[in-house]
This record gives sequence, C-alpha cells and structure tokens, in this order.
Amino acid sequence: MTLRTTDSRAHADLVDENARLRARLTEYERAPGEHGHTPLPVADAIEQVQRALTEAFERIDGDFVMLDRAWRFTFVNSTAAAAVDRRPADLLGKNLWDSFPALRNSAIAAHYRQAMEQRVPVHFEEPSPVTGLWYEVTAYPTPEGIAAHWHDITERKRTEHALRQSEERARVAAEAGGTGLFEFSAM
Repeated sequence: MTLRTTDSRAHADLVDENARLRARLTEYERAPGEHGHTPLPVADAIEQVQRALTEAFERIDGDFVMLDRAWRFTFVNSTAAAAVDRRPADLLGKNLWDSFPALRNSAIAAHYRQAMEQRVPVHFEEPSPVTGLWYEVTAYPTPEGIAAHWHDITERKRTEHALRQSEERARVAAEAGGTGLFEFSAM
C-alpha cells in the first residue's frame, strides 16, 4: 500500500516517527541486552532504521528533504532529487545554498530560515528560482535541523492567474461600455 498525502499532520507524523526511530536506536546503542532480547549489532540496527525511514519518506506524495543545522542534506527522496535533475546521492551531505545558489536570497530561503531559527513549522506557496515552478511547501523543525515537503502547484497558479485576468478584462469592458448591473423600478 502506498501512502499518498499532502496533509500537514501526516508529514508531522512522519517526522515524529523519524525521531522515535532515532530514539529507539539510541536506546539499543546505550543498553544492549536490556530489552529482553539480543540486540542487533549497531550497524545492523542503523541500517534497519535507515531502510525504514527511506521507505517511509519515499512514499510521500511530493518532494521531501531533511537538512541539518549547517544546511546540509541528510535525506533527499527520489522525487525531490529528480525535480532538479539529480540523484539523492548527489545531494546527500552537500550544503543547500552551495548546491542551489539561486535559493540563497529567495523567499523560500526566508521561510526555511524561519523554521530553522525560530523552531516553528512554516507553510507557504512560492515560486522556485531553481525550477521556475510554483510549490506549496511545509517545513518543520527537527532535532537535527528541518524537514521540508513540497508539491508542484504551478497549474493551479496558472489557472488562478488566468481567472484574475479574465475577471479584470470583464471589469474593464463593463466600465468602458457603461454596462453593468442595473436595478429597474417601474414607478
């Protein structure tokens, strides 16, 4: 079953699950054998947690990344990498601003900095200076930095723009022609 969601709560749940899995891993590392079973070797446990996280984050409908406090990519799902013609491995460990200099002074960067510095979730719609597309984005603080999820809303923005233009043309035509809505009274 594939999880498809754009629900902010579902994304927060995935970030929470990430924190729980990391805490569980830390427990195993600190207290081997205390859980009533023979613990996996640390490397196996880490690999198991990484596989579970990767699988969960790859299921998200849209693009998803995690950044540490130094703005380095710690996770990139395949759809996020593909959107910028890269592979996840090409971005892991790399600095966001060095990888995408056009983002550095953008509105998107301001929102990401707000999430990182104020430790608050942010939700916004902005065009990307990297792809030229419009995205609806939610970024959440995590213990290590931030997690961000976005999806393309370019078609919706084009439709909204076309509707505004049509309404403006109708308004101008009504004013120019002296037409409009009239109330008739037969007195």
